[in-house]
Amino acid sequence: MTKDTKVGKSVGSPSDRKNVTRREFMDKAAVLGVSTAVIAGTGASMFPAEAQASTPKRGGHLRVGVASGNSSDSFDPHLKSGEFTNLTRKAFRNCLGEVDHTGALVPELAESWEAAGSASRWKFNLRKGLTFHDGKTLDIDDVMQTINYHRREGSKSSSAKFARTITDMKKDGTHSVIMELEGPNANFPYIAGSFEIMSFNKAGESYDFNNGTGSYVMKEFKPGQRARLERDPNHWREGVGWFDSIELTPILDIAARQNALLTNEVDVISRPSPKTFPRLKQAKGIETAQATGKLHRAWPMQIDQAPFNNIDVRQALRHAVNREEILAKVLNGGGSLGNDHPIARADQYYNPNIPQRPYDPEKSKFLLKKAGMSDLKVTLHTSEHLWAGALDAALLYSEHAKKAGIELTIKKVPSDGYWSHTWRKVPWSSSYWNAGPTADHILTRAYGADAPWNETKWQHPRFNELLEAARGELDFDKAREMYWEMQEIIHHEGSTVISVFADELYAYSDKLGHGTIASDWEMDGFHLLERWWFK
Repeated sequence: MTKDTKVGKSVGSPSDRKNVTRREFMDKAAVLGVSTAVIAGTGASMFPAEAQASTPKRGGHLRVGVASGNSSDSFDPHLKSGEFTNLTRKAFRNCLGEVDHTGALVPELAESWEAAGSASRWKFNLRKGLTFHDGKTLDIDDVMQTINYHRREGSKSSSAKFARTITDMKKDGTHSVIMELEGPNANFPYIAGSFEIMSFNKAGESYDFNNGTGSYVMKEFKPGQRARLERDPNHWREGVGWFDSIELTPILDIAARQNALLTNEVDVISRPSPKTFPRLKQAKGIETAQATGKLHRAWPMQIDQAPFNNIDVRQALRHAVNREEILAKVLNGGGSLGNDHPIARADQYYNPNIPQRPYDPEKSKFLLKKAGMSDLKVTLHTSEHLWAGALDAALLYSEHAKKAGIELTIKKVPSDGYWSHTWRKVPWSSSYWNAGPTADHILTRAYGADAPWNETKWQHPRFNELLEAARGELDFDKAREMYWEMQEIIHHEGSTVISVFADELYAYSDKLGHGTIASDWEMDGFHLLERWWFK
């Protein structure tokens, strides 16, 4: 018998979960310097007992069919990563902290952290006695050099913007580092906690991207084809890494991926089709789950390219999409309507006062006329395997736009190399984002000034001013006002069509067990390989 559980709900911060205001949280942490860390539990305590399908146990070979994979895949953190590399990296590398299934940041390589006098000065205390898989001892130099790798001159890392807010780092003893910031940042532990610590030699040069401190050891990696890992029997952390070995195989075609699960060629797949998801629930030996989070489907327009440099054209295109039909026909109702800004209803800073943008072909015509156009011809690049239903959604959009006098041509391009050859290289393309643990995360990474992954090249002085101010604002109500205004700016003046937010869908063998599924990222927060087990 199969089950269908809708689990997990992202929240914005530990303070929200504990009914503590941002002001109270920062008054205690930043001003008094009290540690903000919650010491991680051991064994199966990562998952609430009532949510566990079974008692975790070790053993077995896990086979995973993933929906992404490119010949350009790499574990270099400078490069754009897809699900294949993100999922694999989280199994063999560790960060200073980890976002758990509730959205809380808990210690990983760092055993604790604290605001050292103010929210612009943070101290991280590293665990002692840890080693990389090659035997090298993990030390503070590895932490500092990892961050310097992201913030160095010429860095194309999506985390460069975050890393460069650190103006100075210095050791405090042998196992602690103090990071000075350019300004106060209440979210900084989430930022620093997200850096996957790499092994460096004394010269500060990375010598092996496949080395790490995670619960699994990388044994084989063929870009776009296969990754194979084995459990590290000497791993320092309890309660993770239940499988003896793991093999990940990119299967880009959604039908082939689902068939691999149904014929027992793999044990779990990512991104099952929303259209056929109800039938998967009925399949013998298959279980399903559904998680509501912050994943959204986006069509970013390059704002420096005509006609997208005209705000009326951008708004006309936003009114020319029938979001309800995409939600119903592409997501099979598994999600919610997008409103052309990236903050989901699950986020504590979501602005509920922005009216839902309707499908209004006549309004589109009016806006085009205002822009001096009687009609409009544009091309949207997408790929069938970018995400489940990506091509179908684009084709529906094209039909919607016809009623507004817009000739929207859909150009289908190969999935292999999409992120390196199409995304950000053409005036209009398909994309998707999972907003991450905090509102600041997505706004800084995708919309802020000089953000490496600002896919529309959008620059807005007032937005950037608010983003900097909100990041350091200790009063929750004042910060919320600024985040609300930022959403309004993106909604009214931005350059991305965000049609829907999609639920995360899971299909897997009934032989697998798991706890409460995280929804900050797909595949259980990219920690499925560590957190799941065979019953």
